[in-house]
This record gives sequence, structure tokens and C-alpha cells, in this order.
Amino acid sequence: MSRIVMHIDMNCYFASVEQQANPFLRGKPIGVTGKRTERSVVAAASIEAKRLGVKTAMSTWEAKRICPSIVLVHGDPEKYSHITHNFFSLFKEFTNKVEMFSVDEGFLDVTDEAEDYLGAVIMAQEIKHRLKEVCGERITASIGISQNKLMAKLASEFVKPDGLTVVKPNDVNDFLGFVELDDFCGIGKRIHHRLNLLNIFNVRELQACPPEKLV
Repeated sequence: MSRIVMHIDMNCYFASVEQQANPFLRGKPIGVTGKRTERSVVAAASIEAKRLGVKTAMSTWEAKRICPSIVLVHGDPEKYSHITHNFFSLFKEFTNKVEMFSVDEGFLDVTDEAEDYLGAVIMAQEIKHRLKEVCGERITASIGISQNKLMAKLASEFVKPDGLTVVKPNDVNDFLGFVELDDFCGIGKRIHHRLNLLNIFNVRELQACPPEKLV
């Protein structure tokens, strides 16, 4: 039997933590910044801000131009670290095979604990429920379940916020038809450009490309 891996990605993490901590910020477009200056960037945007066009890593002046009503909040790393510790401790209640990928996302190998994909879905739903108890109602996660870390991460990106997407081994090829090249972890602007120079513009063309051509 293939492995069953979850990728759990917290939605708009820093921003949702701030909205959980401060009721005044709930329902408003907010941007968490790294510095208390005008020349800073948006480290995280709330769901409301993203819907209005604000993006992560956007400069604060551009965010204000796009969304004049945005509320800029100075980041609190100590607060985020505390919440991160809490939800990773929660994950370890479900399996001891937990890998922290970043401050707001991680992988869980639940092959033995879940036994099958139905068991994994039930587990994921329980994790979502427990997250609200441990971290608060405003802090949600998108969960992807698949046969390995690469596919699980792609699956978690498919429905946001608060999504749950399962890609079983037999469904991988069909699922990849909905995926863009830059959806893959590790394919940034430079690699994307290099692939385009090789006349590779989608996943199907990448799959068909001889490995020696990519060297």
C-alpha cells in the first residue's frame, strides 16, 4: 500500500492570528508588516485583504494604493511561535511522523494511523475541529491528502481557505491537469522562465520532456 501523507497549511496565518487576538480586526482587510515604517512589506494578508487584491510580499505603499482601507499591523513573532507550537503539538497527538515545513505548515505521515483514505479524511476533519479548540475560531487550515509530500502540498493549495482535498494514487494524473507549473514547490520565476525557454508551458509538457533535456 502507498503512503498516506497530509499537508496542513494554515490560512493567512499571521493575519488570522491577529484577527483571533483582536476582535476589532475581524472582518477587516489587514496586512501584517515586518517593520514599523512606511517602507515595509506585507508579510501576510487577511482573507478580506486578499479578496481586494493585496498579496504577500507586496510593499505596504502598494497595498494601501490597492486597498486604502487596509489596516496595517506590526508582526509579533513571539505570538506566532506560541500558536505554532500549539498546533504542532496537536498534530503529534495524531501521529509521531510530523515534519515541520515552515512556521505555518507541516507534513503528517498517517499511513499506519489512518489505514486508508477514508480514515485520513476523518482524521483531517478531526484535526480541523481540534484546531479551533486549540487556536481559536479564526485560525483555519487547508489540508491536502495524497501519496507523497509533493502531491499532498499541491492538494492543500487546491481549495482555500479551510479546504480539504484528497488526491488518491489513481487520480494523480487527472489532478495534475489542473495544476500550473509554478504551483509546484521549488518552481519559482527563474526556473519557470527556463522551462518556458524549453517550450515547456504546462505539466503535461513537463511529463513528456526527456530528463536529459532538463539537465
